[in-house]
Amino acid sequence: YLNGNGGRVGASWMTREDRLSEITDQADYLQQLVAPVLAAAPGARLTVLGFSQGAATASRWLLKAGFRPARLILWAGAFPEDIDPELAGRLLRDLSLVLVAGKQDEYVSAEQVQAQLASLRELGAAPELVKFGGGHTLDAAVLRELLLRNDL
Repeated sequence: YLNGNGGRVGASWMTREDRLSEITDQADYLQQLVAPVLAAAPGARLTVLGFSQGAATASRWLLKAGFRPARLILWAGAFPEDIDPELAGRLLRDLSLVLVAGKQDEYVSAEQVQAQLASLRELGAAPELVKFGGGHTLDAAVLRELLLRNDL
C-alpha cells in the first residue's frame, strides 16, 4: 500500500488487489524453489518458516505442496482463517508446529497469539509457543535455538 497499511495499492503482492491470483503465484513459485531440493535429497526433513504475512503464505503453499515438512514455524504471523478446516486439519495434525511471538510485537498482540493457539488446536494441531522479548522481527537467538533442536 502507498500509505502504510491501507489506502491505494502500489504493488499487488498480497494486497486486496487480485489477491487470489497472487496467492496461487506465490505457492507455484515456492514449489518451483523447493522441487530441486526435494529431488536432490528425497529423504530430507525440511523445516518451513513463515514470517509475518509469510506465515499465511507458507501455510497456503503447504496445503498443495505435495510434501509434508518435518516442522512448520509461524513467526509473528498466523495460519490463515479462510482455509477449509478439513484441509487445514490434514496438514496440521501430527505436524511439529511452532508459533513464535515477540512480547513487544506492534502488529500481533498477546490476545491474537492466544486466539491463534486456540484456533490451531481446534484444527487438530498441537502448537508450541515460543516467546521472545523483541517486536515484529526475527530474533537470531531464537532461530539458533530452533535450529539446534533435535526433537524432529
